[in-house]
Amino acid sequence: MRLQRIFSFEQLKELYEKEAVRDFPKEELKPLSTMKCLMEKDLYRAFGFYEQENLCAYAFFVCLPKGQTALLDYFAVLPPYRSLGIGSKILSLFIEIHKDLFGILIEVENPKFSSTKEEKNLRERRIDFYERNGALKTEIYLSLFQVPFEILYLPISQTLTKSSIQKELTNLYSAFIPEQYWKKRGCEKSPMKKERF
Repeated sequence: MRLQRIFSFEQLKELYEKEAVRDFPKEELKPLSTMKCLMEKDLYRAFGFYEQENLCAYAFFVCLPKGQTALLDYFAVLPPYRSLGIGSKILSLFIEIHKDLFGILIEVENPKFSSTKEEKNLRERRIDFYERNGALKTEIYLSLFQVPFEILYLPISQTLTKSSIQKELTNLYSAFIPEQYWKKRGCEKSPMKKERF
């Protein structure tokens, strides 16, 4: 598998419009203008993963210059390559790419806020996938742009405490969430318990 860093906004835009809009719900996608702004500040890293010359997966990260962690913003394996074990191989590449960091923070949709049993099962399978590949539950729950998330942590060189992870999240989110919104939606929000189905 070949890894290629995406440096141009035009390439990122093509991935976003061709792949991400299919792979993620509309309410979870950041505006392209936000991604462009982050790329221009060198805070956003995008990668394509290829089998021979064919794109099989992509991932976007938020990374701060002096940060100890990266935030996995979006990660998807393209439909023809799913259920082939490629996701696990790519997670090991994530660790290689970010070997200078303590770890990677991962947002996953909170299963407790699923609309249907099928959606709940899908979200739980996603969490299971990350846990099988070394990610840890942090017991940090938050809501961003009205989407409830649970935060996982994939250690690379160091396991962080919950308070250290919260500090890292605060720094990362502050890079692209307007201050007035961030103050309302801090990452120290109480865990969510209500189920909707």
